[in-house]
Amino acid sequence: MHAMTEAVKIMFNDKELTYRSSANIYASTRKILDAAYDEEINVMEPTMEFKLESVQAIVDETAKADSRAKKASLKP
Repeated sequence: MHAMTEAVKIMFNDKELTYRSSANIYASTRKILDAAYDEEINVMEPTMEFKLESVQAIVDETAKADSRAKKASLKP
């Protein structure tokens, strides 16, 4: 979770580092990176706030494969 938070922070604050990291992983051109970045930055949550409904959806999906997830308590 910490790594995800740091990655989102970098994505919003250091576009060039985001591009360099992505280019190393995906061997993409600048044009492809621009398109991907512009698309993702519009839907990312910069504050990394988790909505209870979103977490519940993950728990419900996990419960299909692991019955222990059915016991998870998501009370705010």
